[in-house]
Amino acid sequence: DTQTWGGMTFLLSAMQPSALQADVNAVGAWQGNRATKALLHTFEKESQHEVDTRFEMLRLDHTDNIDIVDPSLFTDNGIPVVKYYNRNSDGTLPPSSIAYTDFPLFRLGEVYLNYAEAVVRGGTGGDMTTAVQLINDLRERAYDGAAGAVINANQLTLDFILDERGREFFYEAQRRTDLIRFGKFTGTTYIWPWKGNVPEGRGVADFYSVYPIPADDIGANENLDQNTGY
Repeated sequence: DTQTWGGMTFLLSAMQPSALQADVNAVGAWQGNRATKALLHTFEKESQHEVDTRFEMLRLDHTDNIDIVDPSLFTDNGIPVVKYYNRNSDGTLPPSSIAYTDFPLFRLGEVYLNYAEAVVRGGTGGDMTTAVQLINDLRERAYDGAAGAVINANQLTLDFILDERGREFFYEAQRRTDLIRFGKFTGTTYIWPWKGNVPEGRGVADFYSVYPIPADDIGANENLDQNTGY
């Protein structure tokens, strides 16, 4: 990770409250990012979610209200998430509070989930037995050997895979593309808080699945047409 005031330095400092700054070893506690209760509900679908080590990254003990009523009130709204630490693998501190932590662009857990998704979608290059085993390997790591990790082939559905990707990859810039691929980013099939810019969430038009082309780019190239809807 390049050491700047953006990148991992931003994620480390913006995601956690001041009470956790020393533990995270962040350069600051900017208190700007909070998860909505949609992430919490993704975990609550699991009967044994409280022993999932990924669930422990949701610091419910540092919020007064899991609902984000006023986005400007960081300490009173939403769920603080502490997924990254600016520490070495042995727990010691690096030379600076500017982030030494790498951002995970691609990791083995995604390979496992991609394999399972391909099989469930009908791909013929793999098999269900292997897909279930890979997902259970991933979950057994997350559950640290506790009960509740193991699933069977009947449970391995596309909805389950989307939820598992949510549990595994939150704060890793995966959710938007996942929801688009599963057909749940727009419309009313899946509603989350502040979807459509209202607290309770609402459906949005399909054109939001792609970004607008920046006006400067269109101005510089007369052959570019703005994406539909913008």
